[in-house]
Amino acid sequence: KYIDIEPIFIDMTKTHIVAASRECVYVWAYKTSKHIDSGKKSKRNEKIFHIDDTPSHHHKDSDVSKFKKASLETEDAVCCVCLSRDTMMIGRESGTLHQYALPKVAHE
Repeated sequence: KYIDIEPIFIDMTKTHIVAASRECVYVWAYKTSKHIDSGKKSKRNEKIFHIDDTPSHHHKDSDVSKFKKASLETEDAVCCVCLSRDTMMIGRESGTLHQYALPKVAHE
């Protein structure tokens, strides 16, 4: 899998992978719990966003193939990532934690 960011922080569950650089976050739902139970393959569900932006639920706004790496760095870089079955946490250098609901990657 190729993405247009340098992954520094990575975590994985049975259904999701997150890779983050200092300023961008990529989330791939490579399996859904429904497909794990049935043994079927799922379609690729990917999102990528700049850490200073709120991820969009519109596919075109977070389309991985159209994403261009940010030319400006963030003032508050990513310093860690953590996944659970239904939550993604992103830590920033300021001490701020961002919590996102999975699988929609909705900021809480």
